Amino acid sequence: MEKIIIAVDGEPSCEAAIGWVIERSRRRPTSVEVTTVAELATYGGGMMVDDVEAAYSAVVREAVERISTASPTTTVTSRVRRGQVRVELARASEDADVIVLGTARHRTVEHGGYGALPARIATVTDCPVIVIPQGWVSGDAGPVVLGIDVQHPQPGVESFAAREAAAAGGVLRVVHAWGVPTWLAVVLFAHPSVWREVGETVEEKFADHLTRIRRDRPALIITELLREGPTSRVVEEEAAGAQLLVLGRKAHGSMRDYALGSTAHDALIAMPCPVAIVPA
Repeated sequence: MEKIIIAVDGEPSCEAAIGWVIERSRRRPTSVEVTTVAELATYGGGMMVDDVEAAYSAVVREAVERISTASPTTTVTSRVRRGQVRVELARASEDADVIVLGTARHRTVEHGGYGALPARIATVTDCPVIVIPQGWVSGDAGPVVLGIDVQHPQPGVESFAAREAAAAGGVLRVVHAWGVPTWLAVVLFAHPSVWREVGETVEEKFADHLTRIRRDRPALIITELLREGPTSRVVEEEAAGAQLLVLGRKAHGSMRDYALGSTAHDALIAMPCPVAIVPA
């Protein structure tokens, strides 16, 4: 049974995330923990803390009631955590299969995309983080889009994407974009044979990658796209209308020392659909 932890804070951005969890719990055996993180140090002491904690508890109870009512067979629990959001959700991820967050689009010129908090959380969790954009409504089942890097295979990320596509009875679309820095492209354009060799090498590696994915998952419908161009733009265009975009996260050094690549970072700003960031 899959254990989902959904983090809520009472903001409208949580509505789509709650709806997404309800739909997921109807399709597969799931237990859900609704959690929130009360950063009580911000509010001083005394009665103020008690009132703030009560408000957090009310937010959690409301979400629990919604999920329990909509999916009666799902076991739903609740927990109010105390501390810093990023630290507490990292700890929570040690006992979860998936962390689910909602996120809202900023309306200002300075913040034209979605919030930075999901990206900060996705760098420290032990399990996949799935971020649901505010206003997201599941429509016709689109594909699960998997963005890959043929230079650095991530079998765990691929397996997660394949399971998501299979559970939804849908299609896994594997996407890779390639290119070279502008300054190098200028040089390579003067040497067409070298440019062609670069493209052929990428094609060969992509084909090998697909062969392995298809061999390991023969029952899954898999489509592919290999395209020259900026990775973030290509992936976001392909993810428009998808039910989920899956991207990997690489570890650097210690267990808690992770970094998002530019593609994952950009996807969490653009949010073309729900985005899963999966530890490699």
